[in-house]
Amino acid sequence: MNKKNFDMMMNKFAKVYEKTLDPEVLSIYFNLFKEIQDDQVNYIVQECLKKCHFFPRPADIFEHSDPYEKYYRKK
Repeated sequence: MNKKNFDMMMNKFAKVYEKTLDPEVLSIYFNLFKEIQDDQVNYIVQECLKKCHFFPRPADIFEHSDPYEKYYRKK
């Protein structure tokens, strides 16, 4: 995931969940999410917004990237 998509995703989560993260935590998140493909970001954001009750943790993000991989990457 590139920085632009990361910022978009985090900004949406911050607005919806009314929470901001410390810059150090954002850096940790970004380093973890680098392996996520950019074409997955919109799907992940929509799934997290529909299914997460709280600000998504990294495990939530990766959990919602798995169905995308299984469905969209095989086509």
